[in-house]
Formats: sequence, structure tokens, C-alpha cells
Amino acid sequence: MLDAYTRRAPVRHLVQEHASYSHVQEFLHRKLPPDTGLFNEYHAFVVETGKRWCRPAAPECEGCPLEEFLPAREMHESRSGR
Repeated sequence: MLDAYTRRAPVRHLVQEHASYSHVQEFLHRKLPPDTGLFNEYHAFVVETGKRWCRPAAPECEGCPLEEFLPAREMHESRSGR
């Protein structure tokens, strides 16, 4: 199951910006071992990150645990309107 939180963070940090739902899901399935407990922990982490930092309209990238995975500082600045 891929929800908005689980899609948003990888699209901003790990895959192409306009990646489809199925592309992001396939990417995560390739990168994560088939371990339900691990997947549940990952999902909880992503949801918390989405609520605190990776919000839809106003991401707060400064201090986000995924900040180091931004593709480029310039892209980050253009997305956050800085």
C-alpha cells in the first residue's frame, strides 16, 4: 500500500519528480527487503516525516532527516520558494 506520505518523500528525494504511483511502489519494493515489520517501521517513519517536514505545499527541508538526500540544494530552494 502506497499512500500520499509514502509517495511524497521518495518523489522529493529518491525518484524522478513526476514518477507514477506504480513506479514509486516498484522502487520501494526493490529497495526494501520483504519484511513486514521493517516495512511497517519504514511507513511510520515516512508518515512522521511527512507530517513534520515533508508537507504537501510547504515543505520544511531544514532539519528533515532526509535533507541530505535532496538531489540538489537549488532544487530544494525552488520547491520551497526560497
